[in-house]
Amino acid sequence: MNKSPEITLKKATMTDCENIHNMQIEAFEKTLEKYQDYATNPAAEPLETTVARMAQTFTDYYLIQRFNETIGAIRIAKDDPQTCRISPIFLLPDHQKQGYGKCVISAVEQLYPQATKWTLGTIKQETDLCRFYESVGYIKTGHETQIQAGMTIVDYEKTIRSNEEMKQPLKQYIDATNTHNFDEVEKYIHEFAEYVFSGTVVSGAVAIRDYFETTWSRIKDEKYWATEIQWIYETDTTMICLYRYNFNGFIDGKQVQGGGRATNVFTICPDTNQWKLLHEHLSK
Repeated sequence: MNKSPEITLKKATMTDCENIHNMQIEAFEKTLEKYQDYATNPAAEPLETTVARMAQTFTDYYLIQRFNETIGAIRIAKDDPQTCRISPIFLLPDHQKQGYGKCVISAVEQLYPQATKWTLGTIKQETDLCRFYESVGYIKTGHETQIQAGMTIVDYEKTIRSNEEMKQPLKQYIDATNTHNFDEVEKYIHEFAEYVFSGTVVSGAVAIRDYFETTWSRIKDEKYWATEIQWIYETDTTMICLYRYNFNGFIDGKQVQGGGRATNVFTICPDTNQWKLLHEHLSK
């Protein structure tokens, strides 16, 4: 259910409300003291608010547990069948900044496979919190709400792509490569793309075209494909994959084959909403 065997999520019930409320007060106490935001801070909410949320049909609460010790909680509000909102998530002070938050985010996303969009809000002035959410794939929507002088809530969202959607940029790029027509390949290469081939760095449209066309002229009837594909990073604008590249063809009439390890970085082009290759690193 989660990446760390230490951290698990347990579905909460109405009998957990008082414990959740007490932990919430302890977890948010410092921010309440700092901002004095009694109208919005979870530490200032009465127990009745937690009870009312627990009763909502669109709300799920989970206890965050480490080795069966409850160290925090997370509330998921199902805004619609494809959208989930985290409001709030918290860990007790002694368990903060130890990497548990990332485990919780990963675990809860797996519990809602139908959700393609996740949203949340946090305090813009709390830069550590902003960096944390950005580190697990959330990006700012551009919408902000000023609560008071010196305190602004900034909205974040994260898009979860299906495995098929994630496969498409790499598949399109490899299919174009196998046409042996660089005009087709170029459609999927970013204008600022950089290639690293066994230690040689190639950048710029002319140099990249020359590298591809030289390879095709040297290896006749080359076929190129990917295996052992792993998508290791994903945001709304960037995806990174690792894979084993393979090829076969003919040099001077003799059949050859080979392969190695590859890292590809794809980025979305905002003007066309198309994924393009920004970086490729091939090694033996």
